[in-house]
Amino acid sequence: MEFLLARALVLDLLRNPSTAEFRHERTLQGGEIVCMEVNSEDGFGGDVGFAQAVVILRPDKAPVVWVDNARQHIARAACETA
Repeated sequence: MEFLLARALVLDLLRNPSTAEFRHERTLQGGEIVCMEVNSEDGFGGDVGFAQAVVILRPDKAPVVWVDNARQHIARAACETA
């Protein structure tokens, strides 16, 4: 269930969600953190390249979603240390 919700949240942030490809999905902290990599096409049809994505799902709080290359180091650290 966490993967489906996390994917949906990530898809909402992509310019071309119908081209999304996910890999290396895993959950941490009892499913509260979902880590994955996502690739899609940009607005011109070019491949963006795989980027780290992190979704934090906490009860009674709005989900937090990071998907971008600028915060790769933050996302990677969150997934490696959780």
